[in-house]
Amino acid sequence: YQEYGVEPDVMTLAKGLGYGTPIGAFLSKEYCMALVPGDHGSTFGGNALTTAAAYAGTKFLIENDIPGHARAMGDHLQRRLNELKSRFSFVTWILTTLKPS
Repeated sequence: YQEYGVEPDVMTLAKGLGYGTPIGAFLSKEYCMALVPGDHGSTFGGNALTTAAAYAGTKFLIENDIPGHARAMGDHLQRRLNELKSRFSFVTWILTTLKPS
């Protein structure tokens, strides 16, 4: 969503958040929340191992600027694919991040 200049009111996160451990999360702006403490629960909610894995993985992503690196690699790939497109006439368009070139 950040690449498109929008800010969601609600987001759900799951598999990628746990880095191989089972976790899910529901994020919302305050005005969207109808749940109150004790109103929502889960069978595995609050699992210390899973929470630690999510924290460690997220910390790693932030400290190593993984999103910035992924963006730079995506830009590099886009440039290289455009070079190939200019060399080969049978390539008519390239679709990356929903933006054809």
